[in-house]
Amino acid sequence: MAPRRSNRAFLKGALLLAMLFPFAAGCSPDVTEISDLALIMAVGIDYDPKTELYTISAYNVMPGALSTEKSAKLAGWVVSTSGASILETARNLRGLVGNRMIWQHNKFALIGEDAARHSFYGIMDFLMRNRQVRLSSYVIVSEGKASDKLNVKVASGDLLSNDLLGKVRNEKRMGKKHHAEHP
Repeated sequence: MAPRRSNRAFLKGALLLAMLFPFAAGCSPDVTEISDLALIMAVGIDYDPKTELYTISAYNVMPGALSTEKSAKLAGWVVSTSGASILETARNLRGLVGNRMIWQHNKFALIGEDAARHSFYGIMDFLMRNRQVRLSSYVIVSEGKASDKLNVKVASGDLLSNDLLGKVRNEKRMGKKHHAEHP
């Protein structure tokens, strides 16, 4: 009889543990809510030869700003910061945004004319070595400042990055080269 009693006790304990196990599933402090994220959709890199400073401008979207209505649209905003090197400037950028910046949604790296002339290879090295930056992003060298291109309102009312992506895809299908200029 003793073996039967120990089997029952084991089964009761296992059943109790199995019933409590689902409650332990969401208790991790490492959970990141979507409202705590800022998605970088496009980045502009400029260089000022007078001050010898780099400027990184990031076109961000906050997914937590969405409502549950289908008519709600994401609002894009641009944040910029400067630094003596590309790496320092990227670190400074992180300190300006209250939310965690996610680079994996970045579709475009716009490089200003002065930045391209000063250190195109250094900028490309930074973009390719950064684990968070997508290697499939389009790299565009723009005339003038790249940050000016990120602050443009698009006629379609869509996000700047989606509008620019549509233009690049359409011109790619038609066999044209893309100019990073907006009306």
